[in-house]
Amino acid sequence: IGLTLYKLDQVLAGEALDEIIEPLIAEDQARALAASAA
Repeated sequence: IGLTLYKLDQVLAGEALDEIIEPLIAEDQARALAASAA
């Protein structure tokens, strides 16, 4: 998905999970939409 974060310590502490989860959800939705349109 082309995401680069330099916050491993915050992710492991559970503080920056939204910064990873939200782009993953958006990418999944975009791929599902593209697949359903094809």
